[in-house]
Amino acid sequence: MNQSIHNIDLLQWMMGPVESLFAYTATNMRKIEGEDVGTIVLKFKNGALGVIEAATTIYPKNLEETLSIFGSTGTVGIGGIAVNKIEAWHIDGDDEASILADQDKEPPNVYGFGHADIIKDFMGAITEGREPAISGKEGRKALEIILGIYHSVNYKKEITFPLKEEFTIGLGL
Repeated sequence: MNQSIHNIDLLQWMMGPVESLFAYTATNMRKIEGEDVGTIVLKFKNGALGVIEAATTIYPKNLEETLSIFGSTGTVGIGGIAVNKIEAWHIDGDDEASILADQDKEPPNVYGFGHADIIKDFMGAITEGREPAISGKEGRKALEIILGIYHSVNYKKEITFPLKEEFTIGLGL
């Protein structure tokens, strides 16, 4: 939950709803209350499979974050320090060289200032009487996946979605 919720949110936004998952987590190298490493296998409702690998145990420093999508008509790899740079774009009919050339060589990352725009939008939504750019319902999608991960680890079984009521009591999911 601590390190990967944004990546999980991005994954479900790109791939769509999760049908089920199975997870392993452990606390191996850090003296912390939560996990420091996790591996999750997901099955999406569209039939795609996915893998999440997350860790706070990378030594001596963190690696960049990555999202790779492999499809029937192409492959895309997104990397960079904040999953903000297209690393590979192998899509039938697309010119990868021009797509890679069109992006910033060193795109700005959101670390340290990314939340400010979300807060400003939320405040504007309140004062202007409109919906925010990202709704609470949208944000709960990643939270439900995280809860599913914890339940899979706890019960040592595959968890299906939507989560059953006993997994979400008091959470409004």
